Amino acid sequence: MARRCVEMLINEQIRRYNEKLEEIEQLEHAEALAVNQLKLKRQNTVHEKKCSDLTVVPENDEPLDSDTEAEKNLMERIKSIKQEK
Repeated sequence: MARRCVEMLINEQIRRYNEKLEEIEQLEHAEALAVNQLKLKRQNTVHEKKCSDLTVVPENDEPLDSDTEAEKNLMERIKSIKQEK
């Protein structure tokens, strides 16, 4: 009887451990996606700036508010994912 209880406890711990590993893998995947999105966003911003520098003198040198907001959101998402891990 005691052996069966120990087996049940061990199996439950293994199940929880496997769930936690799966959650961590999902978080790492989400983090990688967010980092890649941020990297692409920054590359596009630099590329657009270079293209606009060649054609027209921009009125302001700062990125659009939507670009800044998107970068901020991605950075906060990455930070949140790291904290959750």
